Amino acid sequence: MKKVDVFEICMKLTGRLTQIPDSQKIFGSMIYHYAERNSDEQAAALARKVREGRLYCAISSMLPQGYIPMPQVDLTGGDTSSPDKIDLKTLHEEQKKRAYIQEKDLKEVMEYPKKIAELYPYVKVKELQQIHAVLDSHQYNLPGLDPNLYSVPEVQVVEVRKDDKDEKECNLRQFVFYMAIENCPEENELYKMLQEAKEEERRFFLGPRASQGMNTYVVGRIEKKKEEKCMGKRYLNMGMLLPDRIDYDRSTLRLFTSERRPYNMSAGWEKSDDRMVISFIEAGSIIFPEIDIFHTGRSVASPFDARAVVFGNAFLYPLFNNEMEG
Repeated sequence: MKKVDVFEICMKLTGRLTQIPDSQKIFGSMIYHYAERNSDEQAAALARKVREGRLYCAISSMLPQGYIPMPQVDLTGGDTSSPDKIDLKTLHEEQKKRAYIQEKDLKEVMEYPKKIAELYPYVKVKELQQIHAVLDSHQYNLPGLDPNLYSVPEVQVVEVRKDDKDEKECNLRQFVFYMAIENCPEENELYKMLQEAKEEERRFFLGPRASQGMNTYVVGRIEKKKEEKCMGKRYLNMGMLLPDRIDYDRSTLRLFTSERRPYNMSAGWEKSDDRMVISFIEAGSIIFPEIDIFHTGRSVASPFDARAVVFGNAFLYPLFNNEMEG
């Protein structure tokens, strides 16, 4: 069996946020920094190894520090005729509101999903619209022109705690992502790249409008986790997974579908009809591998650029209980 090391990389948000970075964006940014430190050829070789399955590398999406994605569990708890007549619509709303829960609450959620509404603290994601103004009078030197107003979608990642009967909210700026990678020379180079980025306070651009200070992060603590001695039979998906060999009958899945278009460096996204749709399994899904984690996800070549990689090797968190370990 491959020897896999797991790293927890802490990241600090330095500005405002328009979207929470997924595992694809994080992988792309790491390849960019890897190329800066080494060379374009070495970065391309690393991405090609991952795409061809010759190097196991799995990455999670960005997570609030101390939290994991809310699992997509059966809210009836296997009991559809409960005498308590639980309002499943309300329970679903409580589950949806809790985008992330603390790791210590994971077992409670898996075994007693009807108690989801009692779990505190938790993290929710607020969607906002920020109004911005462009002063055309300054740009074109034409005094008297009215400001050009436009809105920019933003999100806030908010921790919700309960004090007696009142809820208190706090915006979060500390995040983490996880990387599982087999022991190899590329692992050492990636670790060195992250360490140098931390020491130099180099910024990672993980979303649009980075030139305006949005979606930028700096590396904080980098911790190598202890290797697990046993493997699970089911997992919590922590990123954007392109499935390969999973048991669809036993897994609980939530899909995310995105549209892909050609990108031109000089002109940006092309507006032609040459576009494709691709679906991923979202974070929070419960995954049962057919074989093992090394064959659960995959990465593929971009349909518009054979050198580019559509990264689909999401980090999987093992779930344990007496039934599954038997």
